Amino acid sequence: MDTSLFSKPVQDLLALNADSAYRDLVVSGDGYEPAREALKQLKPADLFAKPVVRSDEAMAALSGLWLWHDWLDDSHTISQGLHSQTGSYWHAIMHRREGDFSNSKYWYHKAPGHPVRKEIAPKAADIVRQSKSAQLVSAVLSGGFDPDALVDLAEEVTRSTNHPAADTIVALQKAEWECLFESCAQAAVARN
Repeated sequence: MDTSLFSKPVQDLLALNADSAYRDLVVSGDGYEPAREALKQLKPADLFAKPVVRSDEAMAALSGLWLWHDWLDDSHTISQGLHSQTGSYWHAIMHRREGDFSNSKYWYHKAPGHPVRKEIAPKAADIVRQSKSAQLVSAVLSGGFDPDALVDLAEEVTRSTNHPAADTIVALQKAEWECLFESCAQAAVARN
């Protein structure tokens, strides 16, 4: 991910707990406490190295930052207030990570043509190709990138202990987050 799009505080937040962040498919309890105060101080205009021209995309990126550090309620409050495909996409991810899988699919269906799905597809294909459990996760690549299949696999992995595809699903989850976060950043500062 190109971190040059982001302000120093955001780069610091992304580096904070970098090895452990976003590793849980389903989050229980509170998020990463050391990130909370920094996140509370951030305003959408503070996120990027360039001036914000689309505040809705900046808010969406802020929702993603809360999600990165597992603060689901804070992320939900923001994404629920965004009436766009991007807001729906973050909303879908948040519900998947809270374990509300059917609600996650509902929100993914509100963002059917989101351009980030095309951006995720080649990254997902690389992750699946390198996976030892490629056959188990190949449904994610149905027609490009299928978020419903990712939801189904996340649910399957969370209901199992030592699932052979667990690391692959976590890698796919992170790739999805990175693509959507970077897409929000580019859209927030792009002058058309």
